Formats: sequence, structure tokens, C-alpha cells
Amino acid sequence: VMARCPNSSCPAQAEEKLGRDLDALQHYEQLLAQAPDIAEEIETDATARIEALMANIAVVTFVVKPEGATVSIDDVEIGTSPLPDPVRLMPGSYRLAFAMDGYVPVERTVELDPGDRPRELVKMKRVHVEPAHPAPARGATKPIIEEPTAGPSSGKGVFIAGIVFTSAFVAGAAITGT
Repeated sequence: VMARCPNSSCPAQAEEKLGRDLDALQHYEQLLAQAPDIAEEIETDATARIEALMANIAVVTFVVKPEGATVSIDDVEIGTSPLPDPVRLMPGSYRLAFAMDGYVPVERTVELDPGDRPRELVKMKRVHVEPAHPAPARGATKPIIEEPTAGPSSGKGVFIAGIVFTSAFVAGAAITGT
């Protein structure tokens, strides 16, 4: 049974009833942070609701190396690593993406259950770029590249065309009776 709410906790209770656990959690936490002089009964209730809601959600900690990568969840950018706090998510499947100039982008899918507390470690690899035209070493000669020459045909194309033409001719003769 929830205690009678002051105006600041009513949104949390409504969101919780609507199944919007992440929003409810945020509002209960705001209630405790912004109203230090609330009645003990309301504080106890809000603390209990926070604990119950935390059991229903997943909390993901991202460790991305090197720092400075853009972190996205389901194509929504959530920040640049290192993120200041772990990310709270409802249970389900999420597509994670990490991008940074000069590094190979990383994408992965994570499946989260209620109460999960995974640590996602991402080690990004530098993009290896080959020079467009490497300079030849001193004294090195330029390699000679020979163009392939057209050799004699194997005749396979002519043979297959002959079979197709002959088959069509025989089929036509059988139909017309000639």
C-alpha cells in the first residue's frame, strides 16, 4: 500500500501504475533528493518502490576503449564514452553501436532480463589505411605489369550454342512434322 503522496511523488505513482518503470524510478529518486524533509512514511514508501522497480529493470555499464566513442542504443545517441552513469533499460533486446573517427565501428545486440547488471566491454580497433600509392624505395625499379593476352578460345561457348540450336531445330521439326 502506497502512502498518500505529496504532489511531487504522485507522478511516480501514476507512472508505476502505467508500467512506465523507468520514469517512475526517476521521479521517486527526485522526490527523495529534492524533498529531504518529507514525512518518514513517504520516504520509506519511496525507498521501497525504488528497490522494487530496480528489480524490474536492467542496468548496463559501458566500458569503451578508447574513450571518446559515441554510444548509441537502437539508433539513438546516448552520449560519449565514458558515460557518467550506467544506463537503465527495460528488459528486452537492444542494438548497441559504438563509433569514433579513426576506428572501426562496433555493433552488437544485447538481450536484457529484469535485474540484469551487465558490463559491456568494448575495445575498438584503429582503422588501418593503406597509402594510395606507396612511394618506391630508392633504387627500386618500377615493376612491369603485363596485360593478359587473349588466348585461343576453348570452344565451349560454340559447343553449347550448337546444342541449343540443334535442340530447337529438332523440337520445331517434331511440332510441324517436317
